[in-house]
Amino acid sequence: MANSSISAIYTAGSLTKPPTLLRDEYPQWKIRMVNFLEGMDRDLLRSVNDGPHQPMVLVPRVPATTDTAEIPAYYENKTSNFTEEETNMMENDSKAVRLLIMAIPNDIFQELDSCVTAKEIWDQLLNQLEGGLQTQKNRRNLFINEYHDFHASPEETLHQTYSRFNILINKCRKFRVMRTKEGNNVLFLKSLNEEWLQLSMSIQANQNLESWSLTDIYGTLVAQEKEVVKQKAKTSLGGPLALMSKQKGVSQECRNPEKDMFKERI
Repeated sequence: MANSSISAIYTAGSLTKPPTLLRDEYPQWKIRMVNFLEGMDRDLLRSVNDGPHQPMVLVPRVPATTDTAEIPAYYENKTSNFTEEETNMMENDSKAVRLLIMAIPNDIFQELDSCVTAKEIWDQLLNQLEGGLQTQKNRRNLFINEYHDFHASPEETLHQTYSRFNILINKCRKFRVMRTKEGNNVLFLKSLNEEWLQLSMSIQANQNLESWSLTDIYGTLVAQEKEVVKQKAKTSLGGPLALMSKQKGVSQECRNPEKDMFKERI
């Protein structure tokens, strides 16, 4: 437990240490890193998104003379006499690079250690770990399909199913795929394992699922979870005998189809 807590703090970062990037958690890291940079200094984001900032100086126009042509005014890199604002911007560029390097583990950094500026590092991470337009489109379609095909795993707890479903809804929302409350509620109830069938059908028949949140649904189910688990255990214990009895009954009915038809005619 202690090691797990330390690992979580290390990954999430702190007020002075940037969050550590994990390859499979890039979307979450990106959000945390943006918040970390904004907390340190809002101008650090300018370095990441628009840097580097190279102060320029205007070289005045040189008029034409009898011996030389006119030289139009132009800008060139400034090498001295920086203003306070320019100095701060350049320092933020360097600081942003250092913070990003601190946040990137070696296995990822070795793929982009040729990058010099914070923007180059940020853009390369975006390209490698989030992908281009087609990759984003494929991922969007994947999440949509996962949503429609969602169902609880046989050995999964109610909380685990609820958590997975919320994560999937959030993934869809990132791609602007929004669902109604009723749509989410109905799909969640229908996705539950067989032991929840009776309670699920009762909620669908008797409650206004347009006004209920998914949390309301989950809370209602949790209140009955002990009883549902108890009934499932009883059914499991009597399962083989009950199944044999049922199969025997079906076999007997199949042996007498004419008798059944005669009963129906009467």
